[in-house]
Amino acid sequence: MSERHTPHSIARRWSLLFLVLGCTALSPAAEHPRIRVGVESNSPPLSFIDPAEKPTGFTAELLAAMNGTGKVEVEIVASSWKYITEEFNAGRLDALANVIYTEERHVHMDFSIDHAFIHGVAYTRPDTPAIRRTADLAGKRIATLKGSLAHTHATAHPEWRTTIVLYPSWQTMLAAVVSKECDAALFLRPLVEEQPDSYGLHSEFVDDLIYQFRFAVHKGDAGTLERLNAALARVLHDGTFDQLYRKWLGPIEPHPVQAADLRPYAVPAVLVILLVLAIFGWQRHMLHRIARQAEALRESEARWKFALEGSGDGVWDWNLAAGTVLRSPRLKAMLGYAENEIGSAPEELHRLIHPEDLPGQRAALQAHLDGTRPVYAHEHRVQARDGRWLWQLDHGLVVSRDAAGRPLRMIGTHTDITERHASAAAREQMITSLQAALANVKTLSSLLPICSGCKKIRDDQGYWSQVETYIHQHTGTQFSHGMCPDCLRRYYPSYSEPPPDKS
Repeated sequence: MSERHTPHSIARRWSLLFLVLGCTALSPAAEHPRIRVGVESNSPPLSFIDPAEKPTGFTAELLAAMNGTGKVEVEIVASSWKYITEEFNAGRLDALANVIYTEERHVHMDFSIDHAFIHGVAYTRPDTPAIRRTADLAGKRIATLKGSLAHTHATAHPEWRTTIVLYPSWQTMLAAVVSKECDAALFLRPLVEEQPDSYGLHSEFVDDLIYQFRFAVHKGDAGTLERLNAALARVLHDGTFDQLYRKWLGPIEPHPVQAADLRPYAVPAVLVILLVLAIFGWQRHMLHRIARQAEALRESEARWKFALEGSGDGVWDWNLAAGTVLRSPRLKAMLGYAENEIGSAPEELHRLIHPEDLPGQRAALQAHLDGTRPVYAHEHRVQARDGRWLWQLDHGLVVSRDAAGRPLRMIGTHTDITERHASAAAREQMITSLQAALANVKTLSSLLPICSGCKKIRDDQGYWSQVETYIHQHTGTQFSHGMCPDCLRRYYPSYSEPPPDKS
């Protein structure tokens, strides 16, 4: 929350540009259905209804600009927050605008990239210290508007150690500050339209209280989210976003120091300021250079992670110094687990490895961490969520070490090789069966000792058996007994003679 966001943020611009290029490459060319987006009708300057009864404000014009990119077709549905959330939950709206991310909402919503940033504002009495950071709220009674975003955000931060008091309107909130019932009133934005000057209160932007707004879609609606992100990034890249931001949000956001503010100072003070500006310019140049390098590294990592995910492998990133492992959603899905069912601790996955395979896996990993093996690679069984044992190829590499050679970071992949192992087992079984059959064939094709009198056959152990018994044991052939015509005439002549002619 302490980082200052502006529409000119270089890191955000390039990260969004990279995202739109990726989304554009993945999106099909076919037309998509219109996206119905719910927008609040009374939240200036973000969104409100103009005298012509049409939605206007920053969000309405931003959605119009997104329509013009050809990436998405949006229909605005403007009403109260209660109404549009009910319509969204009922499935009659595809998305909501100006939504702040919370863990509770993330259970049933997915979120776009940020599209607006607004600093929170605190109103205090002139005889009390101004509130410039959330740390200044500690121990104070703070008035908030019931059901507002400021109220929701404040209740989500118990670490502020403040007492939150709810009021039905902004007037009652400011009156509570004037009467000393509360120490300050917390708002999402300055009350420019409401003109609260008659209360004689002092307003101050809270530097580290920044509300980040996004579009929210239904959980799992990746197609809608992708198109919104692609259109947002295109609007940011072509400069339209900056124009809309200056028009609607610039007037209520903190302003940089202007040159006119320095005119009253004497020449020595101007020289000092110029020196400071020169140092600041050099520092900014260095920070800009570092930011470019960091962004290039992030883009490079994003590309290789995207490539690995696209190949069907799961990706993991182990920060050994912090003792945490970042695992990709694909890696967890391979084992049948949801995103939140496997944490970031290293042992989260080790406990799923088959006990017979775990010692070998640990030994292979430690050998690579110690530097005795150039890469880490091990095949082992991992238990899936449904209880099945799946064969996995775990492959990784230490990418950074400290001056003493201790590993700091390691990245790698998980590949499902269950089918390969099943095929190998089937192949071994087939070879065994063929070898047994071949042995039987060789037995029958070799020289067989047979008695010239009773016609019994001697086997490899020296036992004599009837011919049909021997063949049955070696081939599985079944026999039925009868008598040929020659033997019938020899042993049973009466049956072999033709019957007398009774004519």
